[in-house]
Amino acid sequence: MANRYYTNEMPDISIQEISPENAKDSLSKLLSLPYDTISQRLKQDAINFTDELKEDVYPTRLYTGTLGTAYLLFKSYQVTGSKDDLALCREIIQACDAACAGSRYV
Repeated sequence: MANRYYTNEMPDISIQEISPENAKDSLSKLLSLPYDTISQRLKQDAINFTDELKEDVYPTRLYTGTLGTAYLLFKSYQVTGSKDDLALCREIIQACDAACAGSRYV
């Protein structure tokens, strides 16, 4: 078989990065950021959300998912390493233990 050679007629593509200043909406701004910046921002937003959740839910009332909250705090500690999360988790578990110590149904 003979060697075949086809010329490349496709034009060269120049990839332009969109800078956050030129982006029109927040999604374009977010997608134009480097991966490390996006991941740090998402991690920080998640930490802020869990902190807000802890402040809004736990101190004001005791609800049926208290141990679920303690588990969420423990998982948050595993991800962030925050000693405050672990301390609050321990406090919730101790409160649950004290509340059910006199119960014969537990």
